[in-house]
Amino acid sequence: MSFCCYCIRMRGRPKKAEPDAMTYMLRIRMTEADRALMEEAAKSKSLETSTWARSELVGLARKILKGK
Repeated sequence: MSFCCYCIRMRGRPKKAEPDAMTYMLRIRMTEADRALMEEAAKSKSLETSTWARSELVGLARKILKGK
């Protein structure tokens, strides 16, 4: 049986190193209008809504804690 070099090399994405693994999920209740606003803001930065929200929240948390 002959194997194609494409099949051998394309075995999927390598796993991320453990420190970068995202294991926690934050669920937030919001109105439909809030969700639409967040989706629009994320789209303006060409990001998924969850990626945009995470980066904004982490940045805000750092800013708040730096001011203490």
